[in-house]
Amino acid sequence: MATTLDKAKEKNGKTVRENNLEIQHKIPLNSLVELNNGVRLFVVVHTRDCDGTPLYVLNCYNEQLQAEEWKGDDYLSIHMSHIKRKRAYGYGEESLKLCNK
Repeated sequence: MATTLDKAKEKNGKTVRENNLEIQHKIPLNSLVELNNGVRLFVVVHTRDCDGTPLYVLNCYNEQLQAEEWKGDDYLSIHMSHIKRKRAYGYGEESLKLCNK
C-alpha cells in the first residue's frame, strides 16, 4: 500500500523513504553508546523506521563478547522497563552518543 512517504517527491526527485534508505548507519554494531539520560548500552541490531530512517536496537550486554554482562550502575535497573520497550523499536542516532570502551 503506497503512503505519502512513497508519493511525495523531494527536490532531488526521490521520495523521503528513498532518500532515508540511502543513509548508512553511522554507529557500528557492538558499540557502547550513551543515551541522553546517561544510560550506557550496546548497539546489537541496525534497523529502520517506517520512513527508512536508520535506527539502533540496544541491549545491556555486548553479544559479540559471548553475552558477557555489562556491569552498569543502579541507574540501569531503575530504567529497564523503558529500555525494554525501546529495544523493540530502536533509537535514532540523535539520541545516542558513542562512548570509548
